Amino acid sequence: MQASTSSSTSSSPAPLIGIVAGIVIAIGAFLPWAKETALGNSQTAAGFDGWEGKVCLIAGVGIAIGSFVAMRQGRARQIAAGLLIGGIIATGVAAYTAVTAEDQFHDALVSELVSQGIVPDEATADTAVQAAIDGGQVTVSISFGLYVVIFGGIAAVAAGATLSTHLGNAAHPVLRRHPNYIWEQLAEDRLTAGFIADGIHLDAAFLKTAIRAKSVDRSFLVTDASTPAGVAPGRYMLADQPVDLTNDGRVVLAGSDRLAGSALHMHRAVGNILGLAGVSLAEAVRMATVNPARAGKVAGRETALAAGATADITQFRVSPANDIEIVATWLAGEKVYSR
Repeated sequence: MQASTSSSTSSSPAPLIGIVAGIVIAIGAFLPWAKETALGNSQTAAGFDGWEGKVCLIAGVGIAIGSFVAMRQGRARQIAAGLLIGGIIATGVAAYTAVTAEDQFHDALVSELVSQGIVPDEATADTAVQAAIDGGQVTVSISFGLYVVIFGGIAAVAAGATLSTHLGNAAHPVLRRHPNYIWEQLAEDRLTAGFIADGIHLDAAFLKTAIRAKSVDRSFLVTDASTPAGVAPGRYMLADQPVDLTNDGRVVLAGSDRLAGSALHMHRAVGNILGLAGVSLAEAVRMATVNPARAGKVAGRETALAAGATADITQFRVSPANDIEIVATWLAGEKVYSR
């Protein structure tokens, strides 16, 4: 009778499932959790730095060891019970993280403000952050393409984020069809998106599709210009990092093909977007002027050329090839440049 029980149990897949499940949960403990990615920041610590990761690590190791012992002793019921308990723990941790994601976004923003020296301490920041967002004094932008679809993105928008930074840039080389963070941001009408229109960071098909999805009114142009913008090809320093400006206009980390900003000028971005996305000249100019001013709540620039607006004006001409030549510039009504 004992031999029959042992044989039946050893042929059951439960022990192997228990061991694999325990290992998977334990590995998962080291992945970033929502509180670590609520701002879409890729520079995060592993999830194990939070209590959620520690709980899952303990649960995973416990399930794996328990399953191994139960397998040795031929106890399939204990393995099933362990898997159930582990599943409840992991699900509970994930559910709690989702429910508190908005608070975690707020806490992450507070921490960032303190670390950057914008406010002196967390107590001051804690009372100021939401008031600043509600009062229109702060514009929160989701960082690059690292938008967390289930947790961070929803929490960020709910907590007041209104912009997508350089949408489509810094994304993973391979994304699943759906869901993914680019589609989610394109579909989110509460987000206005910036696009680097140099023809290098993003190609014509993406720009045309993305701007149609967001609409021109919820899109603006970004140069992402770094140190080599406006100079000859060669090697330069971006802070303490050497970068190369290549002959075809790319700015890359020295000795690699990884982009490190761009050499794009805004007037060239306007010319580029005409051809890349097929928008009109009036729409392209709005994407470089009024739209970013409205998105960033820049007083005096949100109504373009209107009474009471800041008299910052650029006169230019456009060639048949969409090349833009700056003719003259006025700042606060005073001419500061002319050809």
